[in-house]
Formats: sequence, C-alpha cells, structure tokens
Amino acid sequence: AFAKFSLDHNFTRPVYSREDHLRIHGGWNPILQCIPDVSTCIPNDTILDGGRRTHVIIGKGGTGKSVYLQQVAIIVFLGHIGCYVPAKQATIPTNIDRICCMLSTQESLRDSSFSHGLGRILEMLRFGSKQSLLLIESFGKGTVCSDGIALAVSIIKRLSQKCGILMFATHMGQLFLDQLDLTEQR
Repeated sequence: AFAKFSLDHNFTRPVYSREDHLRIHGGWNPILQCIPDVSTCIPNDTILDGGRRTHVIIGKGGTGKSVYLQQVAIIVFLGHIGCYVPAKQATIPTNIDRICCMLSTQESLRDSSFSHGLGRILEMLRFGSKQSLLLIESFGKGTVCSDGIALAVSIIKRLSQKCGILMFATHMGQLFLDQLDLTEQR
C-alpha cells in the first residue's frame, strides 16, 4: 500500500549520509494530500548543514509553521524506516537517533497547553542527544507574552547546548529574536 501511495504521489528515494547534513529539496507534507479541501501544496526546501544546528522559524499564525515542521519530521521518519519520501530530492543523515516533537497540542481538562508543553520539553531534555532532531512549535502558549518569550529563549539555549538539530517555530517575531543570541551556540 505504501509503495503504491509513493508511486501515485511522486515520492522519491532518499540518499543517506553519514555526515551531519539534512537536505530536502522540493519537500511537501503528505498529510495535505489527504485533505479534500487542499488543492495545492507548495514544495519547499530544508537545508540543515553541520555548523548551525538551531533554527528559529518565525511567522504569523496560520502561515504553515507547524505544517512545515511536520513535513520535516515525516520525511526524516519515512527515510529512516526505508521508505520513499515526499520530496524531489532528500539527503538524510543516518545518525539521527530520535525525533522529538512538541507540535500542535490538544489540551485536556487535566493539563493546560503550557503544562503539556513543559512535559514535552522535559522529555526532550531527558532523552534528547547530540543526534536527536527536536521540533518545537509555539512554546509558551497560555503565559504572559514576556514570560513565554523568556522561557522559550532559555529552553532554546539549553536544548541547543545539549541536543542535536533544533527547529523552533514561533509567532513572537522580533521580540523573540531580540532576546535570542545564538552566535555563541554551535
């Protein structure tokens, strides 16, 4: 079934690399192809090469930040289990040992979105390694803006010291970047 889906939707065979480079050219989120109301999916590139491994994605709400992070996670996961991937071309590092995500959460009656987010961050700090791919979206929801920014900046700095590739998406824009100085980070 997956081979037929891959063929029908133009998935390609990824290239595997022992180097620390993740490159996706013309990638798309395959989940969008399963949604009847979505008629177009604009492919995009991801280039995460060795040196700078912390990437902050800034955009307003509804601009596709979470769809993009999901896309990267899906492509890396599919590549690691030996499947073709939704991209024109992809080079996937073989040394990624886990994918840790804190993407769009569903709040429960028991936990707030902030509490849930803290739990996910704790798991990343506890189980993440220099070979992990960490994807975080909109951390700090449910807090005062300045508190959310301060916490997010601290978490990014700590995760970028301890763990592997970090992709952090936020809508906080320039306020966020003013507080975040990753020039001393790897």
